[in-house]
Amino acid sequence: MGHLKAIPYNAKRGGGESSNPDDRKGRPCNRPTPFFCSVIKAWGVGLSRSRSVVLTIIILWAISPACHAKEPIRTIEGIDTKVSDGDTINVRDSLGTLVKVRLYGIDAPETGKANKNTGQVSKPGQPYGEEAFQALQMKILRRSVKVDILAVDLYKRSVGIVYLNGKNINLEMVAEGHAWAYRQYLHRPHASEYLQAEEEARGKRLGIWQQSNPQAPWEFRRSLKKINYLGQY
Repeated sequence: MGHLKAIPYNAKRGGGESSNPDDRKGRPCNRPTPFFCSVIKAWGVGLSRSRSVVLTIIILWAISPACHAKEPIRTIEGIDTKVSDGDTINVRDSLGTLVKVRLYGIDAPETGKANKNTGQVSKPGQPYGEEAFQALQMKILRRSVKVDILAVDLYKRSVGIVYLNGKNINLEMVAEGHAWAYRQYLHRPHASEYLQAEEEARGKRLGIWQQSNPQAPWEFRRSLKKINYLGQY
């Protein structure tokens, strides 16, 4: 249930095409442009070193994509035909198109996967992964939903906010302790309310927070990659 992955910039020395897909496809890039570099230097003239550092940080923050609000690129309405896990669903829109949707701003515990023919576990799950899956299924399966799509991830899934009768289902999953706020990919104006919802669920020891030290899904996936590398799965 990964989200959009950050791809490091690795431009060739001495020119040539950048290896960064953000540059080639015209997507936002976190690197400051030469113009802003010159602005930073110009404003830094005559200032103390500490003030120059502070000014540089402010300018870099201002041009960072993370500081800007995340707006929908399109909105679809349709029927939820499948819930894959605690943060991924399929929606069939009004034109009959099946859209795979990854819920924006949340990360639910991983569910285990088994081989359909042998029944053998092909991918282990996490505690409360099944509960998160069932909670989302109870909320929206076979019901009419609206999805504000904010992006498309590396797995070609539409990343969006799911609404049922005006209720933000993504936020509900966090508030009820079925998912983490996926802070690595949260933007304004959603970040504060998702983080607050997680904090309140943690304080009430709801769902995943009944555990003393639950492992975040992104850390769990990282550990699985190490195990896969060693050939244990």
